[in-house]
Amino acid sequence: MLPGLTGISGLFKKEAGDSPTVESYSTSNRSNANNDSIDMPSGAVAGDLIIIYVCIATGNGAVSISSEAGWNSLFYMTDNSHSDELHAHRCFYLVLEEGFASSVNINSNINTDWSIIALRISGSSDGIPTLYNNTNHQKVSSVNQASYSPTWGDSYGSLSIVSVSCHEDDISFGTPSGYTKISITSSRNASLAVFYKQFVSTSEDPGSVSLNKNNHTYSSAAAVIGQ
Repeated sequence: MLPGLTGISGLFKKEAGDSPTVESYSTSNRSNANNDSIDMPSGAVAGDLIIIYVCIATGNGAVSISSEAGWNSLFYMTDNSHSDELHAHRCFYLVLEEGFASSVNINSNINTDWSIIALRISGSSDGIPTLYNNTNHQKVSSVNQASYSPTWGDSYGSLSIVSVSCHEDDISFGTPSGYTKISITSSRNASLAVFYKQFVSTSEDPGSVSLNKNNHTYSSAAAVIGQ
C-alpha cells in the first residue's frame, strides 16, 4: 500500500441546520494487487459514520471487506461489456463502535489497481446514507447527477455526497458548484473523486462533474440526514 493521505480533523465546519459534517478523510491506492487497506480517518471515534468509496480497474473482480464485521453495502456498479475500460465502483458504510479496527482491509478475487477514499462523518442522526442516484456513463466528458429530494424534506440539515469513478490514470475532475472535492488517481487505471456539500432544503441538484477526457464512468449521489 502506498502511503495514505489524511485530511485534517476539524477542518470542515458545520453550517446552519445541524447538517452532518465531514470531519476528516483518508485515501489509499495500490497497483496490481488483490487487496488494499485504508486507515481510519484521523480523529475517528465511536459513533462516527464511516463511508468508504472504492474504485478498482477491472469489471470482473468481486470487491469485499473482510477485516471487520458489520459493514453495509450502499451500492456496487460494474460493467463487463467495455473490454478497454473495465472497472468497478463500490461503497461501504459503518457506524463505529468501541474497539473498532484502526484500518480496513478490502479484497478482490483478482489482481487489479485500486483507489479508495474513506470519509469520517459526525452529526448523522441514524448512520444510514440514502442512495438517490447511481449511473453508468458511456464515454463521456461530463457527468451529471440528477437533482433529488431527500425523504426527510427540509426538516433536518443534510450532507450530499457525490462520487465519480473512471478507468484512467490521468483524470482531472471538475468540482460542482458549492461542493468540496477529494480525488485520488492510482498509478495505473483507477481514478476516483468524492464531493460533498452541506445543505438544508427540500431538494438538492449536484450538477455536473467535468472530466479532462472522454471516459467510461460510474457516479452516485447520496445524502446523510442530520440530527
